[in-house]
Amino acid sequence: MTVPGRTIAIVGLGTMGCGLAVAALESGLEVRVVDRDVGATRRGFEQLKSRVATYRGLNLPVPISRSELANHCCAETIAEACAPAEFVLESVPEVWEIKRAVLKEISAATRSVVATNTSSFPIHELAPALIDPTRFLGVHFFHPAEWIPGVEVIPGEQTSRETVENALELLNSMGKTATVVRSSAGFVANRLQLALFSECMRIVDEGVATVAEIDGIVRSTFGFRLPAFGPFAIADMAGLDIYASILETLADAFGSRFEMPESLRRLVEAGNLGLKTGKGFRDYSGIDTTEFAAARDATYARFTRALSTPEEHRNENSR
Repeated sequence: MTVPGRTIAIVGLGTMGCGLAVAALESGLEVRVVDRDVGATRRGFEQLKSRVATYRGLNLPVPISRSELANHCCAETIAEACAPAEFVLESVPEVWEIKRAVLKEISAATRSVVATNTSSFPIHELAPALIDPTRFLGVHFFHPAEWIPGVEVIPGEQTSRETVENALELLNSMGKTATVVRSSAGFVANRLQLALFSECMRIVDEGVATVAEIDGIVRSTFGFRLPAFGPFAIADMAGLDIYASILETLADAFGSRFEMPESLRRLVEAGNLGLKTGKGFRDYSGIDTTEFAAARDATYARFTRALSTPEEHRNENSR
């Protein structure tokens, strides 16, 4: 069943575009798909059908069958795909010239909201390609788009409030968790992700640990906590004085990239050390810290069971 009055055009049928199409179809949207030319569209549509078939073979939930995909319009031109759409989502390769050219073509074909699925380009640098930049914004999905819930929504300098609300409504109908962030290179998620990745590469290059060892450490230590808590909550639970001490050691060893942020220094000097003092980055006054810790540990126990192999799970239950 389609969502009344909601037709979305997806321009670009690469890996991300196909994932976006599956996510949109699963939520009941009427979908129009197209790529930059007829050949690319046909290849992309075959990839989309293959993706649906693969998911069904793995017994994963998918919205439609391979044959039913034919009922959704695979347009021959960008103009044809965009004409009936109330929302246009561009997802072509992350190349300035390609993005700008496709956005210009989309803008000439529609007066609907146009969103670019970009992982790093500042929105204000893409906006000049649009006839009406008030109806333009960024929506950064994460691969694979049909499964990852979070989406960054990035208004440009001229984006209207109505455009942002329209995008949030659409993402909510798709079951996504949308967060509005300011436009900057890499936005939020990729600045954090690539900072971690860069440090991982330095550790490998220094011979401290191998690629496999680092993946294992991240998965089984701080990465294990991240699905439940963000970095500020984790720091508050650990104790900001502990974090400050670690940063001092790291700064002595590795220099300015680990220099303690002044905001952290002020919190520690004021005695606001996190959960144990009732205030850190967040205010915990009125919270029973024992109950909070118990709820946290119960969450971690569920993660442990979910990530264990069937054999490990059986051994745990037999204890």
